[in-house]
Amino acid sequence: YLLEKPFTTEALRQILDKVTSVDVDLARLVNRALSKARLTRKEEEVARLVLKGLTSAEIGAMMGNSEKTIKQHLTQVYAKLGVAGRAEFFHLVFPS
Repeated sequence: YLLEKPFTTEALRQILDKVTSVDVDLARLVNRALSKARLTRKEEEVARLVLKGLTSAEIGAMMGNSEKTIKQHLTQVYAKLGVAGRAEFFHLVFPS
């Protein structure tokens, strides 16, 4: 979204409403996909971070785990969701 200066409060409010609406829709897609899988708390946390675009190494650093541990969590997530990897996981959550 592009907001050119000077802008009105109403223009800003309209853009914020659109962005919030998109965020809510994305959250629903993610929640719907993950709720079916019966993930552990850690698996769900890792899955959500992957969906935000973080790498296994970045997630490991954030969570205080090794990259290998994060990859093990992801293996469990993918198995529970019936997908082969990251690309299929994204396609499951965000179908085109």
